Amino acid sequence: MNKIGIVICYCDFEIASSLDLDSITAVVQKVPGVSFARSFKCLFDTSTQDVFAELIKKEEPDGMVVASCSPHIHRQI
Repeated sequence: MNKIGIVICYCDFEIASSLDLDSITAVVQKVPGVSFARSFKCLFDTSTQDVFAELIKKEEPDGMVVASCSPHIHRQI
């Protein structure tokens, strides 16, 4: 069976203000084929990217689902 990793970003609380991401993460962790599910406060932060990279190296998923906003939202126009 494939090992799928799921990463959910709070997007500086933009998404978390509307959804219970801790509950969503707990539910998707139990889906068959999901090897891990984690949530991060801000996925595009440099320190978080290092943790994300280490998680991928450790878990070696066959595929990833990343639920987040676009980094363009946080860039100055």
